[in-house]
Amino acid sequence: MHEPMVFCTEAYQYLGDAIAKGTGWEAGKVTRKTFPDGEHYTRIDSHVADRDIVLIGGTIDDHATLELYDLACVLVMNGAYRLRMVIPFYGYSTMESAVKP
Repeated sequence: MHEPMVFCTEAYQYLGDAIAKGTGWEAGKVTRKTFPDGEHYTRIDSHVADRDIVLIGGTIDDHATLELYDLACVLVMNGAYRLRMVIPFYGYSTMESAVKP
């Protein structure tokens, strides 16, 4: 079994790079594009089948949450042996913030 491969969302690229460098683990490669109409494109450029994957990302906003979900799904669909997610910030909303005067 290979060493884990580290992937991260765009907002957590700095943390993914630091973890990969500090551990000596391979940093996974991702291509990201935004089309003129705002649609997002994400492609995994690393071979992940039968690899232990660490995915780093927070839910700081809707875009980041969807990116984290999309990356997790495609990593599993492409045969990751194991997926471990590190979520440094897990945002949530509670009803007390939605109060009418």
